[in-house]
Amino acid sequence: MKDKMKVGEDIKTFRITDGEVVLNEEVTGMFLIKNSDIQQVEAEERIEEDLEEEDKSTYKSSMKSRKVFESQLNERAVPSSVKYLQYTANVVMIGFIILSIIEYITAKQELQDIGTNF
Repeated sequence: MKDKMKVGEDIKTFRITDGEVVLNEEVTGMFLIKNSDIQQVEAEERIEEDLEEEDKSTYKSSMKSRKVFESQLNERAVPSSVKYLQYTANVVMIGFIILSIIEYITAKQELQDIGTNF
């Protein structure tokens, strides 16, 4: 509607009443719009533009956060917490292996001692 107002902005209609020429209404585009209506339409358009800008900024921020989230999902690097958990699990497994070797050696020595005592 804003573009249409620019097309017929200077067109005015006059009415002759009692031999006097009186300005009736401004004709804008294909619409008859009074000055107060023009101001109201412009205010509504400004509000719509503001809402569109807010929607665009909200859309941009949501796209940025979505891209960050997707990049975190697609990232191949292992987070440091998982690395430390793997290191801890490896140390615990090595500890269990050492304990089982020590137990095997002591059980074997005890078995040899029993065998030599009989």
